[in-house]
Amino acid sequence: MCVWTSGHSHIPFPWRWRSTQTVLTNVEKPMLDNLPAPSVPARTLGEFACGLAFEHIPTAVLERAKLLILDALGCGIAASAYGFADAALAGATALGGIGRCSVIGRADRLPVRDAALVNGMLIHGLDFADTHLASIIHATAACPPTALTFGEELGVDGRALLVAYAAGMETAIRVGAAAKGGFHHTGFHATGVVAHFSASVVAAHLLDLPSEAIVAAQGIAASTASGVQVFLEEGAWTKRMHPGWAAVAGITAARLEAQSPRMQSGQARQPRVARRREASKLDASAAANQP
Repeated sequence: MCVWTSGHSHIPFPWRWRSTQTVLTNVEKPMLDNLPAPSVPARTLGEFACGLAFEHIPTAVLERAKLLILDALGCGIAASAYGFADAALAGATALGGIGRCSVIGRADRLPVRDAALVNGMLIHGLDFADTHLASIIHATAACPPTALTFGEELGVDGRALLVAYAAGMETAIRVGAAAKGGFHHTGFHATGVVAHFSASVVAAHLLDLPSEAIVAAQGIAASTASGVQVFLEEGAWTKRMHPGWAAVAGITAARLEAQSPRMQSGQARQPRVARRREASKLDASAAANQP
């Protein structure tokens, strides 16, 4: 079980993940709590996710991230032996047929969004994924379905996957903590709601979208976010579906935003890596031309 305590009042960007407690340590940039006060939450998270790079993440956090992802895969493999896994796979296959993305614990392959749906159901299926007590969510269940499945679709490397996962974890936990239990009190499953935001951030980061697109992707996914807790009354399997459905929403939101008219030209559409590369070239050229 992972518990994340932040101490925002005195630690600019608090993260270090431990086995029973998660505390964030200071890193140079980007710092969520040092961004301008007028920033709305989605923009703050978008700017943070856009600027986050592998080098910014402390080694202890990377090791914790790997452990949590491994734990999520273990939960998924265990869940694949249950009846709900067969039902989920059969339903997804009927919807989209065969694809190229992996299903945890199975030889089957599905289209990316169908695979993300099933993988989310498997990871969350037995309810043993790590729990963040302050935000009352299963944080890792909210992120790997998108990171692993969409990352496989895009062919990203492990470093890119870990960075996207870390950005998603920050998003899920901060949104959940901000609600202060409000989702549950009004009849919503917090993991199901929060995962829409984290999944959109993960997917947008994997697509290398700029901050304004990550903000917009959160808005698109948020418009589909839900997850009512009626399953508590009748034992329905719907709770298992929530993180996977959020992964579908996040991937869809990021893809839609990447293709929107405002993203098709100019600086906004240029990927972060390309912008940094061009900036480096300009700096080098300017230095070479100095008298």
